[in-house]
Amino acid sequence: MRLHYLKFLSSFVLFFCISFVSAADKISIRVGGYNFPPFVEQDGQAGMVNDLLKKLNSSQEKFQFVFVSTSANRRYRDLKDKKMDLIFFEDESWSWDGPDTPHLKTGVIVNGGEMFVALKKKSRDQKYFDSFNRKKIRGIFGYHYNFANMKTDPELLRKKGISLGQSNEENLKDLLEERIDIIVMNSFVIEKKLKEDPTLKEKLLISTKKDQTYQLRIMLNPQSQISAEEIEKLTLANLK
Repeated sequence: MRLHYLKFLSSFVLFFCISFVSAADKISIRVGGYNFPPFVEQDGQAGMVNDLLKKLNSSQEKFQFVFVSTSANRRYRDLKDKKMDLIFFEDESWSWDGPDTPHLKTGVIVNGGEMFVALKKKSRDQKYFDSFNRKKIRGIFGYHYNFANMKTDPELLRKKGISLGQSNEENLKDLLEERIDIIVMNSFVIEKKLKEDPTLKEKLLISTKKDQTYQLRIMLNPQSQISAEEIEKLTLANLK
């Protein structure tokens, strides 16, 4: 009995050591992210990126992908300062083309867009979105919008009559309570919200024109230990 136990214990220890060494041998890749539903939610604990990292880690043995938190405004500096190796789902027009944001990029991973959303009323149709004069518009802090000339400075936007919230949930709640007139939401979030609450379809007027269309890529630090080609291939294979 004691010999059987010792053999079992030895096998367990050997398995643990092999697993530990295997994990330690993997190249650690730090993936930056900020709350950007449906891609990053709950500070990285949920969302498409969270699901994707789990698949990436289980589908290959070379890399170990680890999520690191950043912010919408800080992400450029964090990538440049090597606090992260890459960041998923970014459009290059979102201030990535400046001289202070050196980066590598993959091809397009996902296409999407930003839509204007208002409350449905009898007198309203798509013409309601033709002009924003005297209308209270709400975006999200740190996000880039074409109608705001891609500027993110809250004070500058406030002078243009544009306020900024912290989340889509907060903005949608204020819209439904008629505290604001128009909010801007990405197409992925709109689709998700309508599935979660079908009654919203009868309450919301969603613009057919987009504030912007975007081509989401993966941005990498030029010194990252994974190449743009490698992460693109892995991502497309696991993004289902």
